[in-house]
Formats: sequence, C-alpha cells, structure tokens
Amino acid sequence: MAEIDRPAEDRRDAQYLDPITVAVLLRKLRLLLFRFEPDADGVHRAADALNARNKALKGSRILILGLAYKPNVDDERESPSYVLMSLLNERGAEVEYHDPYVPVIKQTREHSQFVGKKSVAWDQTTIQNFDLVLIATNHSCVNYQELGDWAQCIIDTRNAMASVKVAAGKVWKA
Repeated sequence: MAEIDRPAEDRRDAQYLDPITVAVLLRKLRLLLFRFEPDADGVHRAADALNARNKALKGSRILILGLAYKPNVDDERESPSYVLMSLLNERGAEVEYHDPYVPVIKQTREHSQFVGKKSVAWDQTTIQNFDLVLIATNHSCVNYQELGDWAQCIIDTRNAMASVKVAAGKVWKA
C-alpha cells in the first residue's frame, strides 16, 4: 500500500514527514543559519580590520549601521544586529548603532539590555568618532558615499559599498 493511501494515524513512523512539516523545519533552519552565520564573521572581520590599524577590539568604538531585520523597514525583532552588539560588547567594544527606521530600541525577549538605547546622529563628527562602522542592514536611504568619506574603517556585510569610491583598505568585506 502506498504511503499516501495510509490513514493519518498510521503515518507515525519516524521516517515520515509531511511536506508542510518539512517546509516549516527548513524555514526555521534557514532563519537560524541567517541569524548566526553573519554575526561571528562580522566580529572576526571587525577584529582583523582593527588589528590592521594597530587597534584592539577591546576599547574600540564601533557603530552598527542598521538595526532592522531587513532593509527599509522598522522591524528589529530577531535582528542579527542584536547578536552582533552583544558579541562586540562581550569582547570589550563600545557599541552604538544608527538606523533611520529604529530611533529607539524597544523591549525584546532576548536582548533587554539594549532597551531605550537611541540611534546616534548621522553627521560627519559623529561618524568620524567611531573606530569602525559595521554595515549590518543596507537601508537605501543611507548615504554610503558620506559613510565612505567620514568613516575610518568599514566592515561591509551587505555589499552596500560596492559602487562607492573610497581609499584602498578602508572597506573590508564580510
């Protein structure tokens, strides 16, 4: 008898997974991989870029550009930027963020230590005061040429700086 002809109550063996369950599990796996993979790479690239400038990650001022979960939205729930901020804080970095869509961090389940933190201003003086800017979300309203002109060092995890002309060695891809 074919598997499809069997009543639902008989399909309890460990090897049977209905298509909906498979789709849900694959979606969860994709979200988990997306959530954690860029974070560790971003932290390692930040340390490498700072070390190339004879600076340590500990004590460095780092700006996370983009807190929202995806470009051009204000939804920061489950954002990988929170994990990046936590990892960098744990390693002794002073971390701030700029996101035109998220002016203040709201309550979240997993990252309550950031509640009330405000997005820093987007101006030359502010951006120049950071040792490193890490692009976590590439919002289209951000002026990446200004970023290239103002920032000391940039980690680009979203290929946002691809068409921007900057000095050699200023942008690190992650």
